[in-house]
Amino acid sequence: MILQAITSRVFKGKRIGRKTTVFVVVFATVFAASSELRGQSSLVDICGPPIPNFSGFFPTRQGCIALSQAITSAQSVIGLVYSGGSANLGYATGGLGLGITPRVSFGVRMNAVRIPLPDLINGQLLNSPVSVPGSTVLLPSAIIDGSVSLLEGVNLSPGVGGIGGLSLIGTIGGVPPLSDSDALSQKGLVWGTGARVRFLRESFNTPAISLTVIRRTLGEISYSGTCQLGIPECWEGARFDFTNWSGRITANKSLANFSGLIGLGYDRNTSAVNVTERLLSGPDMQTLTVTFTDLPLKSSRWTAFGGLSFNILVVSVTGEAGWSPGRSAIPGFENLNSSFDPKRGTFFGSLGARVAL
Repeated sequence: MILQAITSRVFKGKRIGRKTTVFVVVFATVFAASSELRGQSSLVDICGPPIPNFSGFFPTRQGCIALSQAITSAQSVIGLVYSGGSANLGYATGGLGLGITPRVSFGVRMNAVRIPLPDLINGQLLNSPVSVPGSTVLLPSAIIDGSVSLLEGVNLSPGVGGIGGLSLIGTIGGVPPLSDSDALSQKGLVWGTGARVRFLRESFNTPAISLTVIRRTLGEISYSGTCQLGIPECWEGARFDFTNWSGRITANKSLANFSGLIGLGYDRNTSAVNVTERLLSGPDMQTLTVTFTDLPLKSSRWTAFGGLSFNILVVSVTGEAGWSPGRSAIPGFENLNSSFDPKRGTFFGSLGARVAL
């Protein structure tokens, strides 16, 4: 986009040849390599539109599109690694309780999410046509959380109560170290705080219904780029922070020692992405690097999930499973002949235990 503007200003409508276009690209890259580039409008904009009068793809452009799609797809689903289904696994079915005021609960859970991504390591980005196969990463996490009840809510009748109940929630977790062959990696722990509003407490006639909102922040996330292919013109990869706003509305009902739960969720993710490009240029074919910093990236996903709990006094053991739909591809990715479909949904699951007092 920037290069198009430069060439249109300089040549003012004249036909731009291939050599001239390549010269402008190299000159602009050398000029930009002396410092980091800031203020880009989005991650996709750094790839730019197809270059006028140039029928092929530059390796940097097709690699950029593939990497941008991988980052976008990973960011939109990685929040599920930590949020899973219900905010506090087994909370709504949290056992007998001891009548302690305020009520508190503690839980531990393991989440696992199937993350489909483009395979940049085994992709053939220089072939014609370009080929980018799909791959799948199964990413687990371990989560510890706690909640404390501030308000028990009001009772309208013997069978209808708990309306307006309020609880505070805290959570911490992480993922195990990944192997060196995995393109996706994450450092540090995830922290989250939030609140739960209870619309209705469970009774003989009614289910328990509640809404939970949690804000989570993660450590740095990295995605390996196309330089692992040994291409001189390539994208080294990306690093980005991660903030996740997670909303969950759930309904559950108990029968004997078992409880069933269904829920709907919405995740909103935001990141500032740093992407580094490497290429050979100039008369001496020197290696140059260009870093684009603080590129804004936002994504959102809906989720649907269900779970079953087995309750013994103050202890609940719970399993959940859910599904989340995919998202549309970024502009240009459909031209890369990829078997990866960004619109394909993903499954996730959780298993854990909770003590409610």
